[in-house]
Amino acid sequence: MTSFFSALRHQGNVFLALLNREEERRRHNPVEALLGVLEPLGFLVVMAALRYFTHTNAYVPVGTSQVVYLATGILPHYFFIVIATRSSKDWTSASRRFPIEQRLDLYLVAIILRCADYLILGVLLFGGLYAYGISDAAPYDYGSIFQALAAIAMLGFGWGVFQLTIGEIFPVWAYINGAITRGLVLFSGIFFEPDTLPPDIRYPLSFNPILQAIALFKRGFYPNYSSLTLDKTYLLECAIAFVLMGLIFDRITRRREGLPRRRVRR
Repeated sequence: MTSFFSALRHQGNVFLALLNREEERRRHNPVEALLGVLEPLGFLVVMAALRYFTHTNAYVPVGTSQVVYLATGILPHYFFIVIATRSSKDWTSASRRFPIEQRLDLYLVAIILRCADYLILGVLLFGGLYAYGISDAAPYDYGSIFQALAAIAMLGFGWGVFQLTIGEIFPVWAYINGAITRGLVLFSGIFFEPDTLPPDIRYPLSFNPILQAIALFKRGFYPNYSSLTLDKTYLLECAIAFVLMGLIFDRITRRREGLPRRRVRR
């Protein structure tokens, strides 16, 4: 038991050292982190402007503010993107200075920093909208919001490790993965309410775990949000399955790295 806690404390010290190192790297190069935060804000501004100039902003499926409704879908969707793609890029680009450092540790550190970025972004965005006088920006159920973000982080972790492993075998997968993650914006309930769709369309869309997570996130802001499509049990099962998938593919990647290279006979 003593050796277990000693190893746990040692691993915690390594993890904190990596976290401090990444924070130091960010202070010297803040542009990358800033761009990752500005992208969802820019997308939100563009979509809100399109709704305004096309005179479709008058209809809001839930609540009274078109901007808040869009933000409750765009923010968690981009949170998934940065966890699944950009955090994994930090994982592969980070240099390991000591043998004890594992790539999984570096990935978890990158995820924690991305979570902190989007937590600050969410507080500033919704807090600013509420201060501006939009009452819909005030969260209704913090539990649903944090459950949704935790599920998205777990989904992003598993998908990120999976796509990196596949990318090592098929380099073209990086382009396919980018199209998939950004294409999900059309099928994840950001611009529409899934419960208002016909059953034959709503049913296949309900298998998208990101749609489920966004629905749970929106439920944290709207007390009257329709939840016929939302299945928290299915979302939890997908989140756990994605984490297990990520751990399995991380082990596969580590084994591939540890394999000795074949010597070419001359």
